[in-house]
Amino acid sequence: MLFLSGLIHGQEKNFYTRIYTNVLQNVDISHPHANIGIEKDFKENQSLSFGLGVYYRNWMYNESTNGIKLGLEYKRFTNDKIYFSLGFNAGKLKYNTSGSFKYGDIDSIYSESIKIEKIVSDFYLKVGFRKDLSQHLYFDSFAGLGVRYKESVHSERTRPNDEFQRGFYLVDIRDNPGHFFYPILKLGIVIGFKI
Repeated sequence: MLFLSGLIHGQEKNFYTRIYTNVLQNVDISHPHANIGIEKDFKENQSLSFGLGVYYRNWMYNESTNGIKLGLEYKRFTNDKIYFSLGFNAGKLKYNTSGSFKYGDIDSIYSESIKIEKIVSDFYLKVGFRKDLSQHLYFDSFAGLGVRYKESVHSERTRPNDEFQRGFYLVDIRDNPGHFFYPILKLGIVIGFKI
């Protein structure tokens, strides 16, 4: 009887392949991107996922964006619902916007249309909660911390040596030229389908 119950229990443990999207990335206020991922279980409590994102028009600032983002993530489940993960993603994008610049050495500010080319890379740790909604549909939410590397280059400027006037607005932080490392908060709501 013990042998039979162990056999039945063993047959219930399946390895799944999951297809998912992170809903919050589709409406990101900085750089929204349509995304899809594939997650594959490779052990009873572990999985590996690969994600792909395509940047598109920023609805908040009405800016067309071109680019792609790739990601890789390792998950380890403590039970059927709670997991910890380690991940990395990187993206390259281009968009047209406008910025404020200081006119030479004079205390005067002007606005100009510019093109920005950007590389963004995240390395992070997070904890998540997964809930099955049906036999194939599931919901996943997570929060985590990480570090981001950002490199932004301004081009097509009339006066390329004038200083960018960075304020405390999201768009000014987003468009600040140069190389930066800074901490990030990772939040997500995932809807997925398991096969």
